[in-house]
Amino acid sequence: MVWGCGNLTGTDGGSPAIVLGTVSTIQSNDFTWDSQKTELRNEAGDVVGMASYNGKKSISINMMPSHATAIATAKENINKLMFAPGTAITITDADGAVIDGTFSGAYQLETSRVNRTNNGPVTVDLTLVQFVDNDITLATT
Repeated sequence: MVWGCGNLTGTDGGSPAIVLGTVSTIQSNDFTWDSQKTELRNEAGDVVGMASYNGKKSISINMMPSHATAIATAKENINKLMFAPGTAITITDADGAVIDGTFSGAYQLETSRVNRTNNGPVTVDLTLVQFVDNDITLATT
């Protein structure tokens, strides 16, 4: 049994770089690898095959903005975690060969969302995407 979120790290290309695990406590992460598909049918209309294309890897991360000693810094970290859509973020995981072998690399931020409630901590959700046949780099021009 594997327990917990692991040592997932996300780093943007900014200066200074923002490391997700440093400005937050990661609560959960979900990994998806999917694609679009077209069913191939014979003359009777039966499905005899499937063509997959436009492969996409997605990672959803839920975190609590945090700081070891200062609540004011934890509040500032909420803004640091609200990246603009399209921001390139590199994902690594010190604990997982599956994540590093299959899901590591540069992703584009699709959405960022702050969740506030009167009965729990503030959390931030990030959804990152990586298209299999499209190389995303952290270089800016």
